[in-house]
Amino acid sequence: SPPKQRQLWGETQILPSDNWGQIFFDLFYVGGAYNLGNVIKTSDQNFRCILYFCAAGFPSMMMWYDKLYFDARFTTRPGHDTFHRFIEILQLCCVATALSRIRSVDILSHPCNHIDIFQFSVSLFLNSLLTIGRYVEVVKYVIGDPGSHAVARRDIKCRIIPSMLLLAATIDSGISFYGGAGGECEVNERPIWFLLASWTSWVIIGYCDQVIFAPKRQCIETSVPLNVHFCMHRYGEWFMLMFGESIMSLLIVEGDNESFDHSVKFYSGVLSVIFFAHLHFQSEPHHNEDHALTRSRHSNYLYTILAPIYSMALIATGICYKMFLYDYQKGNYRRTLGDSSYGAEYTDTDNEENKQQFTADLFSGSIATVLICTDMNALLHHGNQAIWNKFQTIPKFRLALLITSKYLLVFFLAVMSAFQNDPHFMAIFGLGAIIFQECLRRSFETWRQQVVTVSNTDDSSTDSEDTLGTCFTGYSADEDYQYEIESFTDAKMALAKFEQQGIVEAKPSAKVLHTPSKKMSDKVVTHSYYEF
Repeated sequence: SPPKQRQLWGETQILPSDNWGQIFFDLFYVGGAYNLGNVIKTSDQNFRCILYFCAAGFPSMMMWYDKLYFDARFTTRPGHDTFHRFIEILQLCCVATALSRIRSVDILSHPCNHIDIFQFSVSLFLNSLLTIGRYVEVVKYVIGDPGSHAVARRDIKCRIIPSMLLLAATIDSGISFYGGAGGECEVNERPIWFLLASWTSWVIIGYCDQVIFAPKRQCIETSVPLNVHFCMHRYGEWFMLMFGESIMSLLIVEGDNESFDHSVKFYSGVLSVIFFAHLHFQSEPHHNEDHALTRSRHSNYLYTILAPIYSMALIATGICYKMFLYDYQKGNYRRTLGDSSYGAEYTDTDNEENKQQFTADLFSGSIATVLICTDMNALLHHGNQAIWNKFQTIPKFRLALLITSKYLLVFFLAVMSAFQNDPHFMAIFGLGAIIFQECLRRSFETWRQQVVTVSNTDDSSTDSEDTLGTCFTGYSADEDYQYEIESFTDAKMALAKFEQQGIVEAKPSAKVLHTPSKKMSDKVVTHSYYEF
């Protein structure tokens, strides 16, 4: 069956029915995230390890984004035929192959002896070709608005340079493995730089296409709406799996787990992930009109780029808590963590202190990045003006105390490893810092609600009896109403629906979508979701 446009202009955003295939697809990334943690755990733990961690992680997430933003705009269901099922199976095989080839730095940096980097690169390239092929099918056979063809052509063009860089990584690693002279194998880091450049070019080209050079007005002939409900649902599943991977890293540990020190570090890690998840989902909106994907073009795209950085920081934090479970003791004591086939072991050598310091440095940077990303998410969802309006409701002294305490703590977390690298201290202090962040958030909300309550009490003294009845019941005094307004969100949806009906009745032939005023030209209207 030909692909169909999932979300038509002017239609209400409805969350598609549950598709267990999406969750099944995400499960591959749980294993991929675990392998990314092993890149850090099994390497020499220096800058090269961070390079390979990023160069393997970010391009892998491109495959997830390819599927997300295709499925958010187009679908082949119902009537999913054999051909499209076969294409999905091929994509799953590419994803599985790529994620399974994420190995240690020593393996990935020697393509002349190991085929892993070649298989990783070729899997990413083939997945990119399959994605381009799906957009070619949209250009030729899609059922939907005229903008579907223009969007598909634009996405194909945006994928050319990233795909060429993936091809370069494939060719370079393939020549090293299959065309080696049989002599001494040297380190070859060109493929990993090609992979990192592929993701970087994907970010830059996407920003230019969707923000800088995007038309000021969204037209039916040139754009396709994004099903934001679907994207919110998928992002929620993604982050839940990232938190789950951090928990899994702490659970899969071999060695002595009966000591008190082990229990302290273990439960510090588990509780930290729990509070991280709580902070994240508390900051996420529950309605599509409140999400960063609909607020503006900049917030839309920045949220898309922030999510991979946030995810990588979560993975790094989880693996640091896992590495804290190692015992740093004197003597010829050896301890192996996890799968010994990876060679992950700490021994009492002169390099022991360097490994411990690296773990502390990585932990400080990653936990500070997670907290900053949480605040950035809230900023993208609400916007500068909305957050400033919230700040205005709190006395200035309390507000200054909250902000100063919050970001002084984040700064100290970022530089903490320069003063202390003891695993026990780092684990306990990290947990304490996260709990303190939650306390600050609750204090902010409590103080703001107190001010709002006092303000509403003062205003209610001048309200009439009919007005008070409207505030508490949600209905006007007039019983002849068209929309049952039970909340502010319902009111906005009802107003948007009413305005939309009026526009359709007044101008049935208009094709240019309603756009905001010049002052708010960057704002996306409630039912006009900016396409990717």
